[in-house]
Amino acid sequence: MPLGRWTLYFAYLTAFWSGATMLSLEITGSRLLAPYYGAGLYVWSSLLVATMTGLGLGYHIGGRLADYNHGQNLIKVLFIVGISLLLVVMLQESIIVLSARLGLRWGSLAAATAILGPPLTFLGVLTPCILAFVHNDPKRVGKDAGRLYSIGTFGSLAGGLATGFVFLEYLSTNMLLAICGGLAILLGIFWIVPFRRQSWPSALLILGLLGVTVPLLHWHSFGKPGFPNRRPQKSLWTSNSVIGEVQVAEVGLHDQKGGLHTTRILMIDGRDQTIMEVRKEGDSPIALPRTGGSWNSFAYDFQMVRRFRPEAKNVLVIGLGGGLLPLSLAQDGMNVDVVEIHPDVIKAACSYFLDFPPVRRASCRTRNGWTEVEITQDGVKARLQVTQADARSFIRSSERRYDIVICNAIRGDVPPAHLYSVESLSEMRDLLNPKGILALNLLAGSRGDEGLATSSVEKTLGSILPFVRTFSRFVEPKDPERSFGDVYLFASGADLVPEPWPGSKPEEAGLSLEQRYADEILTHEFVLSIKDAVLLSDSFNPLDIWLAHNSLRWFEAIEKNWK
Repeated sequence: MPLGRWTLYFAYLTAFWSGATMLSLEITGSRLLAPYYGAGLYVWSSLLVATMTGLGLGYHIGGRLADYNHGQNLIKVLFIVGISLLLVVMLQESIIVLSARLGLRWGSLAAATAILGPPLTFLGVLTPCILAFVHNDPKRVGKDAGRLYSIGTFGSLAGGLATGFVFLEYLSTNMLLAICGGLAILLGIFWIVPFRRQSWPSALLILGLLGVTVPLLHWHSFGKPGFPNRRPQKSLWTSNSVIGEVQVAEVGLHDQKGGLHTTRILMIDGRDQTIMEVRKEGDSPIALPRTGGSWNSFAYDFQMVRRFRPEAKNVLVIGLGGGLLPLSLAQDGMNVDVVEIHPDVIKAACSYFLDFPPVRRASCRTRNGWTEVEITQDGVKARLQVTQADARSFIRSSERRYDIVICNAIRGDVPPAHLYSVESLSEMRDLLNPKGILALNLLAGSRGDEGLATSSVEKTLGSILPFVRTFSRFVEPKDPERSFGDVYLFASGADLVPEPWPGSKPEEAGLSLEQRYADEILTHEFVLSIKDAVLLSDSFNPLDIWLAHNSLRWFEAIEKNWK
């Protein structure tokens, strides 16, 4: 039976929506898995495998169903797609928590398959059903199939662009999934019209199931602040950006002695980036960090570069976070430039960490892609110049030279591997003055793949600079219980011999608590020299694979301390 023009157009619209939802769901899936598994190669491989498996199975099932009652099947499949997407919103956290028991590789694959598999399978069923519906002339089978797949592909293009460039910047993952599910149900209702005599019983049954699902969905998901943060917190600010959900919150932290402290944290997709001491009435006393100071040890440990080069004045910091590391350097009289790729991180740092009344006040003025920050604390003014740009692009275009370059960038719980290649590190070296220091922070370890990562970065640094020293407050190669944490690597063209703190006496009289804490790092030097270490390059750099387990290990570690 020939189709009416508008019915045919509506079939094409359904195919376009189906393609858009497929790619949108795959991109959104990366945001769902990131808080537990990071955003590395294993996660994306799992997402691709789950996507292709679901679609392949769906195409096969759809091909068998499309030869009879394709109109009714089309409506049923649309309803099932909608309900499965709504169920993803309700069940995603439980699925990921259960899958975490399987470890990083199999856990991420199991979670991706369980979350994406059902909706993608039924989206795959949909395509053959639409083709059977629009195809009437055996002589036009190739033309009909080609047009339909072309429309679906352009739908995927539109869905990918809209999700990655627009939707995830303004919508939570739960809301986006709920919208996609709602659109599927709405399309199913519209398709009832041309098949109303045959479809009402099935439609009433599925609408009844929907009547149960929607109230549960509202009760379960939209009343919860954030995912997967199960730690009691007071959310101060949240923004959905292309890098994930950027959130600032106040959370209670128990120290090693059981004392309670109020902290302010910057999180990306639920992963802590910066932790700052807030100190409220009733909190346990603590000497360090001070109020407004950092709980992240790297904010103090990187101060050691001043022992190696007391005369240093110009510093470049790659990665802003909450801004407490560059702030401490600027307050010591250094000229500090910062490069940060994410504008929402800059906004969070300015509003909630650098500006922290009554301890300190900060004013931020943004123009032409960079932000000038002026901070006043205890009557002393400090300035930062923050450029919003990709680090390697900034390094290539910069004409300034620095005494110190600090790479403290992190993506989730693993470093951006492209910043640790020999090509990238050579570009950073070229920004240094003759006795300048290149300092790196690596969340790594001394054993297994994590030890291989540390040793390979050491080897890569050693290929471009003759003097390299490695320190860690948390890693002790001879102690299997201390094999993971922040590792600091310092490299220079001149020898790295510690000198007294600028302005201090040889007997260390008058050193601050922060300086004394930083001095401890000198007693924690180690050299791995693993024989299998490789030279990391742009063409071969498995750093993110070696450190992929950081997401699970770090999450488990911080969950023990947060109450």
